[in-house]
Amino acid sequence: MKINRMKNEKGLTLIELLAVIVVLGIIAAIAIPAIGNIIENTKKDAHIANAKAMIEATRLLSIEESDVRPSVGNKSFIPLGYLINKGYMDAFDSHGFEMYAQNPDDNPTKNGGPHHMWENEWNTFVQVVNNNGIIEYSVKLLLTPSKEVVLPLTKESEITRDKITHYN
Repeated sequence: MKINRMKNEKGLTLIELLAVIVVLGIIAAIAIPAIGNIIENTKKDAHIANAKAMIEATRLLSIEESDVRPSVGNKSFIPLGYLINKGYMDAFDSHGFEMYAQNPDDNPTKNGGPHHMWENEWNTFVQVVNNNGIIEYSVKLLLTPSKEVVLPLTKESEITRDKITHYN
């Protein structure tokens, strides 16, 4: 009779249920931080892609509009708003997040213009430097209205995830 009753039990014991819950907890403890890092890196990669898109748009602008190219030993500053207004790039979609700081009325500044206004300004821009004929591009990304610096003024070759200081 006792043997017959053991064969008919179809449920799980409390210990078996606890073991399953513990295993699921361990898996969750490992997976959640990993997913968080993936999301963080994806957000940083999006900012990097935006910065590189701005640099490429500035390259195209400087080919088509030579008056924005700096002369030897000088700098040009190309604001994001200008690149968008001239059609060299599309406006970034905010997807409910903060946008990059931009002033659609800003115009490029070059060759001895007020550089200090750009280097300290709350704006998103590309800096073009002409070092004896070698053109170097740097970019600064800034969010508005919080004025959080996403990417400080950084040379194109040095743009990495580590340089992204803020992401949303």
